[in-house]
Amino acid sequence: MDDFMRQGPLNDLGLVGRPSDENALVTMGDGGRPMVVNLRLDPANKAAMKAIGSLLGVDLPLKANFYVEGKGFEVHWLAPDEWMIVSGTGNGNDLVANIEKALTGVHHSAVNVSDNFAVITVEGEKARALLQKAIPLDLHPREFSTGMSLQTHAAKTNVILQQTGDAPSYKVYVRRSFSHYLWAWLEDASIGYGLAIASE
Repeated sequence: MDDFMRQGPLNDLGLVGRPSDENALVTMGDGGRPMVVNLRLDPANKAAMKAIGSLLGVDLPLKANFYVEGKGFEVHWLAPDEWMIVSGTGNGNDLVANIEKALTGVHHSAVNVSDNFAVITVEGEKARALLQKAIPLDLHPREFSTGMSLQTHAAKTNVILQQTGDAPSYKVYVRRSFSHYLWAWLEDASIGYGLAIASE
């Protein structure tokens, strides 16, 4: 199906045009439908790591729970031999084909998982406090800061949490089937902070 005909998992929440609290300390939004590819590769294979780095314009991060940005791509560390490659544009199947070509003869796995995720953006003065209600990890800046990304739980739902800015601002990657539940949970938990809805 053509990309422009596909709807994101949060589209039917009717977020566009919803009233916002003018004094809101939290802003939430629909992070759209990014391209997401899961890559498994032995980091000890230096030639293969170099080939992928050349393809993406950035070396795969080897430091736990961090992400890096390349030419149009973000690459998130998920495990010692696993990464999540994200782009706001492009086709996941095309990227997988390019990875297969770059890693010919190398044991690896590259899978287009774009349709698996919804993305909720959370930012504002109380964004950290809101997420801390849902997430069991310490989100204080000394433990989790801009440039970090990790797998965790939010309101008992598996997520990948990314901090994108010091404001603070975050992206929450959640399975499509749990996206409405998590949005509703966070919206309910924002009572007392005030909630604004991010524009497109």
